[in-house]
Amino acid sequence: MDCSDQALVFLYSKINPRCAFLFSGYEPLNLPGFGPYLLLFALTNLLEFPIYAIALRSLHLPYKKILQTVLLINTLTHPAVCFVFPFLAHTFHWTYSTEIIASETFAPLIESMALLLLFQEMTVGKAVAAGISANLFSWVFGGYILQF
Repeated sequence: MDCSDQALVFLYSKINPRCAFLFSGYEPLNLPGFGPYLLLFALTNLLEFPIYAIALRSLHLPYKKILQTVLLINTLTHPAVCFVFPFLAHTFHWTYSTEIIASETFAPLIESMALLLLFQEMTVGKAVAAGISANLFSWVFGGYILQF
């Protein structure tokens, strides 16, 4: 397991001592390549789909429309979480915790706003709950899956 894997699963395993610098002060810019990014994007969509399906069920949308919605809202946020926030963290010497807090606040906020724009009949509370739940679920269980 290299240090980029450690950064994704630090909650579930002991940190490799050579990767400890990731969790304090300065961290080097370490972005995923295109292939690994596509796998992360697919995993995120797979994990978030059921959460959004539950949240959108009262709108009686077909699953195809829900899948399109999940793909769209993750296209709006996922590249920023994987590329922009690590770049900002590197540039401004954020701690890993700061990067996670910033990116994991950004994603549900933008996704909730997108849900409200796409589905005017959705309440703010339901959109926010869906965005937070889906992102928390994919972050926790995605990290757990990636440790294997």
